[in-house]
Amino acid sequence: MEKKTAFKDLSRKAKVQYIWDYYRWHIIAAICLVAFVISMIVHYAAYRESVLDIVMVNTLNPYEENVSSTDEFFEQEGFTKKEEVTVDTSITFSDDDNYSTNYYSNQKLTLKLSVGGADVLFAPEFVFQQYADAGSLMPLTDYLTADELEQYKDMIVYATDSETGETLPCGLELNDNQWLSDYGYYTGTVCFGIAYATDNKGNAVDFFHYVMN
Repeated sequence: MEKKTAFKDLSRKAKVQYIWDYYRWHIIAAICLVAFVISMIVHYAAYRESVLDIVMVNTLNPYEENVSSTDEFFEQEGFTKKEEVTVDTSITFSDDDNYSTNYYSNQKLTLKLSVGGADVLFAPEFVFQQYADAGSLMPLTDYLTADELEQYKDMIVYATDSETGETLPCGLELNDNQWLSDYGYYTGTVCFGIAYATDNKGNAVDFFHYVMN
């Protein structure tokens, strides 16, 4: 019977091979565990909770990634470094219903407005009205006072319930709004409202007043 060489007498290469042959699954499991722990640490260290998600349709710069436009509001609200305000300017629509990208834009915006990812919406009238009539925008009466409704009466966008025919104020039509113009998002007319399914109603209402003031 061949006598096995003692581990201490093996060459370095043989020792490595021996350890790999007998403990490979332990080593692989340990590496996976360490990688998982590191990834979780990185995730939680970098994670920031969204306190307001703004969606802007058909902006002048649809690839704008700089959200410094919200810095003043962020500081005014007293948010922390673990929180963030997001601005999505990637969605575009054509007023030509046959335009191919309208389908994908509609899917994306519908998803954001229905299940989260959109607290505030800026959009051209033909897009805004479509979603307002579908019930995706919160009635102004849910967050504005009677005096404020009177103040904005000439700017109000109304939605019509297809079943009852009832009309509800659901947004405002802005014209050359200072904040939007200053940051190059829009010039001219754009509609503005709060998503019915918002997860951050208080912050959305505060932002509404911030833009209007």
